[in-house]
Amino acid sequence: MENAHAPRIHREGDPDEQAPVRRVELPATIDIATCDAVRDTLAGEHGDLVLDGGAVRRIDAAGLQLIVAAVAAAHVRGAAASWHAVSPVLVEAAAVTGLAAALGLDRKG
Repeated sequence: MENAHAPRIHREGDPDEQAPVRRVELPATIDIATCDAVRDTLAGEHGDLVLDGGAVRRIDAAGLQLIVAAVAAAHVRGAAASWHAVSPVLVEAAAVTGLAAALGLDRKG
């Protein structure tokens, strides 16, 4: 059975490339209880990262911190981090906490 709290990964591009693009579909709930599953999915990967946050309905400070860390890690390794979709809940949480710029959401309309 699939874990409803685990993100789903889609690899895009040529599988023989050293750094393919990864699109990660974030789960509906990203909180202290679900962060381990999300962190395990985001950790240790190379290549550009495209986050799909369209399904996020609940996110707490731990979830926001985890995504900020993933975006920062992508930038440190010279990869891009971008968004495919962003839910209103995610946009509001980022704005309220002052993390919109760190998440790259300050450019989303």
